Amino acid sequence: MKKVLFVSIFLLTAMFAAADTLFLTGLPGFTYNGYYVGPATGNLNDGTSFALVCNDFTDTSYIPSSFTVNVSTIPELQYALFAGTLPTAAEIGAYEQAAILMWQMGQPGNQTAAGIGGIQFAIWNLFYPAAPDPGTSASWVSWAQSQDLSAWDYGGVSVYTPTDTDSHNQEFMSGAASPVPEPTTFGLVGSALLGAGLLIRRWRMRV
Repeated sequence: MKKVLFVSIFLLTAMFAAADTLFLTGLPGFTYNGYYVGPATGNLNDGTSFALVCNDFTDTSYIPSSFTVNVSTIPELQYALFAGTLPTAAEIGAYEQAAILMWQMGQPGNQTAAGIGGIQFAIWNLFYPAAPDPGTSASWVSWAQSQDLSAWDYGGVSVYTPTDTDSHNQEFMSGAASPVPEPTTFGLVGSALLGAGLLIRRWRMRV
């Protein structure tokens, strides 16, 4: 009886711990300093396609290809390549900075090979400081490190870490951080809505 119970628990644990398969299907849209930079295209378990940004300079992934991954979120990072079992504040901070740099990739003024390239190399530099600087990545790293990381929302960010570290596939991230509206913004919106409500009420009373 004990053996059957043990096997059942083991199988349940294995089911919940099962890795996902990341499919890389489309190359990034830019090259810079001899590297593909910016978002690639892929999917998880043959599902809907989404954008993926590589944060691992030291390994190589081929496109198209697929490999098994464990998925982490920020700040848990329970499987992340550049974080320990209990991630430190510095390790979490590096992933948060990468996530806000991914937000910068989506801004209209950065939609050039040099713009995307500088941001991509900055992301690589966060995790591997020996990554080359083709011209602007140091300034992007400085920008990310100067941000108030608590003023950003990381709920839409995922980290895809290869399960086989000997395969030399890269770690990827999807989504991007988003700025959290300042409390004053909420206050102004609330005041405006309250004022509009009072005006409507007075108008109805007159009618």
